[in-house]
Amino acid sequence: MALALLATGSAQGAETEQVTDFGPNPGGLQMYRYVPDDLPTGMPLVVVLHGCTQDARAFDDESGWTDVADSVGFALLLPEQPAANNPDRCFRFYDDRHNRRGEGEAASIAAMIEALLGDEDTALDRSRVFIAGLSAGGAMAVAMLASYPELFAGGAAIAGVPYGCASTSGDAWLAAQRW
Repeated sequence: MALALLATGSAQGAETEQVTDFGPNPGGLQMYRYVPDDLPTGMPLVVVLHGCTQDARAFDDESGWTDVADSVGFALLLPEQPAANNPDRCFRFYDDRHNRRGEGEAASIAAMIEALLGDEDTALDRSRVFIAGLSAGGAMAVAMLASYPELFAGGAAIAGVPYGCASTSGDAWLAAQRW
């Protein structure tokens, strides 16, 4: 079904915007959000995490998430890993300093979610927050589901690896090859 949704398109009116004041950011991530024009209150939030060598906008351009948000009706959060954190722009799902509750990148993503949920202009449904990611983003999505289960109604990893299967970047590459 997700692939069918990605194949649909609509005229995009709203713009993806960077948010710099979302709260604590111990992981040093960047936040982008997309809220379709005239989104009714009480709609879902979908968090999407890019893979290595991508950024939030390239991931959206290549996947069509904003088009799906327009046609289905949900807000979109696109966290971004800057090259200053990781030259390949991979989320550090394997590093305990970034993949656990209250730590690094996981805490930054949770703060982004809370900022969007607390935005009175969007008035999103806290019980309908979903997360998905591709590759390293998929593995980070799994880490978020494990670390913050109360935040999410569901999630999906596309070409990701299980939580806790790697503790170094080298282990992460090997784990991906094994799976």
